[in-house]
Amino acid sequence: MRVNLQAEVVWDVVEHGDVEAHKDRMALSAIYQAIPKDVLLMLAEKDSAKATWETLQIMHMGVERVNEAKVQTLKSEFEAIRMKDGESIDDFTMKLTTVVSGIRSLGDVVEEISVVKKFLLAILPRFMQIVTSIEQFDDLKNMSVEEVVGRLKVHEERLRDYEDKEEGKYLLLTHEEWLARMKKKDAEDSSSSSMSERDSLYKEKRCRGHGRGRGGRGGRDSTTQIDESVNPQKNKSMIKCYSCGKYEHYAAKCGNKEHDEEANLMFSDDEKPTLMLAEKM
Repeated sequence: MRVNLQAEVVWDVVEHGDVEAHKDRMALSAIYQAIPKDVLLMLAEKDSAKATWETLQIMHMGVERVNEAKVQTLKSEFEAIRMKDGESIDDFTMKLTTVVSGIRSLGDVVEEISVVKKFLLAILPRFMQIVTSIEQFDDLKNMSVEEVVGRLKVHEERLRDYEDKEEGKYLLLTHEEWLARMKKKDAEDSSSSSMSERDSLYKEKRCRGHGRGRGGRGGRDSTTQIDESVNPQKNKSMIKCYSCGKYEHYAAKCGNKEHDEEANLMFSDDEKPTLMLAEKM
């Protein structure tokens, strides 16, 4: 704005103020043309170029203080900025350059080497290999941010390809492990079923043993009863004991002890087995 006033040869009007009205209006017109409309409304009550200029200086000082506060905030953000997990190189580049552009737009200077170093320090540890290579074999003073971003993006693509392959390998191993677990589960289920069958048979045998103990010599277990009902040929109701002459049992299981002793004596006198079948008169 000062240059415009000097070009119009009215700068002395702004500095001294004690001039003819025509020059004062020329200076005031040049000022109005150089300021925004919202600021112009605030200066409408000023009746001279000198008063308008002084008001602009005061306003500009307030703006400078606000800008300084903004610059300090952005610089603190620049120092604290870090790349987050899951964030890509492009996303982090946009975040960092936005802060740098904000600082520069407020009139402060941010050198390129400062941005490059900040970039290399703020990215994730998985890029440490390429960062070390850049720091050891490249001249950071002559390196631009765009060059650093390009090299980091190439490394990022290689890492992504490697991670995709490793993820596929882990998925395959997981599938194989799942099949192994299924086979193991089937084997355990089969073994458990066999154990249950053996336990059932064992319990059934124990029940049979208890049944014979309660029924004595003449008792019959449940299995014998089932066999007799299913197979009529095994039905003992038609069997006659040749020891006592009664039915439903064999002579070997007869409870007639007296006749048993007689049969034993007859067997000892005559070895013919027919003596054991003699009926008692």
